[in-house]
Amino acid sequence: MRRNDFFRFGEKLIRDPQVQKQIQNFFRQSSAAKLVGVVYGAASAVTFAVMGYDKQQAVRHQWRVPEKTLHTLELVGGWPAGSLAAQQVFRHKRSKPEYQQVYWSIVAAHTAGLGLLFLRKRIRFR
Repeated sequence: MRRNDFFRFGEKLIRDPQVQKQIQNFFRQSSAAKLVGVVYGAASAVTFAVMGYDKQQAVRHQWRVPEKTLHTLELVGGWPAGSLAAQQVFRHKRSKPEYQQVYWSIVAAHTAGLGLLFLRKRIRFR
C-alpha cells in the first residue's frame, strides 16, 4: 500500500458514519476514553511543535532534538496528529528507514491498544 493510498483509506474510514457513531458512543460512555482523547491531543500538539523545532534546527545546522526524545513523545501519544502531520508538513524524518521503522512500530502498538479499547466490551472504564 502506497502512502497516498494509506491516507485515502484513513480519510474514508474517518468519514464513515458508522465509525463516527461508534467513536461518539465510546466517548460518551467512558471517562477513560475522554482522558485518552485529551492525552492524544496534548501529546500530538507537543510532538508537532517539537518536530517543527527539530526541522528548523536541522536547516540551521544547530543542536537537534534526539530521535529518542521524538520517539518517546510518539509513544506517549503524539503519533496520530503530531508526528504524522509534522512528517508531512515539515518533510521531516520521512526518508530515514530506521526512524520510520520505530515510528510505525509505535503506531502499530497504539492501534492494537486502541483496538482493544473499542472492541472489547468486557473492559469497563467507569
